[in-house]
Amino acid sequence: MPKRLQKRIVIVVSQFPEAHETFIVRELNEIVQRGIPIEIVSLKRCRDRIIYPEAKKLVPFVRYPGWKQRLASLFALLFFAVVHPLRFWSGIFLALRDNFRSPIYLAKCLAVIPRASLIAFRVRLQPRTIIHSHWATVPTFVAWFASRLGRRPYVFTAHAWDIFLHPGNLLRLINGAAAVITCTKYNRNYLHRLFPGKIRRPVHVIYHGLELERFRPDGGPKDPIFTVLAVGRLVPQKGFDVLIKACDLLSRRIDSFRCVIVGDGPEKGKLRDLAYSRNLEHLVQFTGALPHDQVLAWMQRAHVFAAPSVVAPNNDRDGIPNVILEAMAMRLPVVGSDISGIPEVVIPFVTGLLVPQKDATALCSAVELLYFRPDLRRRLGERARWHIENHFDIRLNAYKLIQVYEYVWKKELLR
Repeated sequence: MPKRLQKRIVIVVSQFPEAHETFIVRELNEIVQRGIPIEIVSLKRCRDRIIYPEAKKLVPFVRYPGWKQRLASLFALLFFAVVHPLRFWSGIFLALRDNFRSPIYLAKCLAVIPRASLIAFRVRLQPRTIIHSHWATVPTFVAWFASRLGRRPYVFTAHAWDIFLHPGNLLRLINGAAAVITCTKYNRNYLHRLFPGKIRRPVHVIYHGLELERFRPDGGPKDPIFTVLAVGRLVPQKGFDVLIKACDLLSRRIDSFRCVIVGDGPEKGKLRDLAYSRNLEHLVQFTGALPHDQVLAWMQRAHVFAAPSVVAPNNDRDGIPNVILEAMAMRLPVVGSDISGIPEVVIPFVTGLLVPQKDATALCSAVELLYFRPDLRRRLGERARWHIENHFDIRLNAYKLIQVYEYVWKKELLR
């Protein structure tokens, strides 16, 4: 088959890899293993210190910004501005009209127009290419603009904050796409509530998947001290302040335990101060960000996984945190908040326990129950692993993604 007629995917992300976006890495590795050619466009150079081995496998497919890319981008921009001025300048006009109320976001969008032009220039003569962006913000603006110039279809995956806090015209990005993907039923329903009767594109729910062979729940003994584990960025929507307050209550109810919080972020100082103010420095341990193998080691040692997510004051919230899936794959019983997509995976007294968000007393009681009921911990952990195997296997979910691609390719052939 001539190279120009070969099916291929151009992936657009803000930065590759991101330490907290292992779900994207897993998805891309599975696509590559299935023989679909990909190119990853990273809008920024990688700045993270932790690079997983799985991400390193994909680095040869990445185009990072550099002086050659910038020069080529400028040429592509001039090409479309002169040769296809209507497409180019009308796109600029729509970007200005849609996003003028958010000047910082607008500036970011305008700054990536040269890169979008370069993508469009490269794909314009490749009729079986799909542009796939992750996050419904700047990367999807790039996909939309490149699709407009290069006449190639785009799809995008929306995850969480990018729809709850979107600063621009999200509806235009949705209706300009050949298909929209999101990782929870909650997100899909949220979009339809946000734009009732206005979404003209299918919204597919494809859960983030795990490479289950990497999660071996029988790799070692549990810690001798009852351990509550939490993992995530130290940001308000993770609800770690609620967890610390629950630990304060728990310290008056059970003899011995500890809480280990893995992660880093802007709330670190505030959370440490909260723990110290309640004299919990001997019970609450902050490890900072850790490599993935060390996170799995903590999941093996822990007795309970806590995911006390909340809706933040700015309306941000989690979808289904990937660490919940990983904990469940490690047969670790989960206590999670009853918000967003978490109830889609944490089923009360089947795969875990649910508590109301921001309710430290309820969270304490759930952990206390699991402390005194090792039989319940074991049963929930076993059902959790079964649930992950049957609904969150990366091979199954990558197959669903490829079905979306096939739908788009077939639709393009019929045009």
